[in-house]
Amino acid sequence: MKKLEQLSATPGTEQEAKRLATWLLEWDLFRFSGTEEEELPSATLPVDSRQGESVAPIDEDLAAGEIRLLVPRRDELPLFIAVADIESNDQAVCVPFSPLGEPATPDELLTGRDTPAIRVFCLWNARTLARARISDSWIADKLSTAELERLVQALKGCQRDGHVPSHLRADAGPPLVHPADPRRE
Repeated sequence: MKKLEQLSATPGTEQEAKRLATWLLEWDLFRFSGTEEEELPSATLPVDSRQGESVAPIDEDLAAGEIRLLVPRRDELPLFIAVADIESNDQAVCVPFSPLGEPATPDELLTGRDTPAIRVFCLWNARTLARARISDSWIADKLSTAELERLVQALKGCQRDGHVPSHLRADAGPPLVHPADPRRE
């Protein structure tokens, strides 16, 4: 019983509490946003005006710092990724963005951007992907040199110990502290 008596709760910071409250609100809105079937007006074009036209060409060249929109497959939602590093001619380290605008956990980081789809890096979900999968995408934007360096630093910290470096923690999500926390989903 002595070990249990020695345990004490460590209160979170005010910033962590605010960040968690904001994330919980966004999470609830995200989960329930598609619960009712809505009939959307169809946007049909005459056949003649669609022939030979494309939204944008696929860009197969790949460079670190690119923000890309992957072509959705099957029932996937559109996904934005940041190319953090090119490992070889055939593979690249990619970090997806959260659909939410607030980081959920210590291994998610604010990007510093205002565009809704690219406000939070999901460092925990970084993957090395084949060039063939990434090149089937569109370049949406590019990270500045400073943004790319910040992403790489955060990614290395998360790979090392599960957290972003201390100088970036103010822009990361709060820690998980309770087994019933909805962020575990």
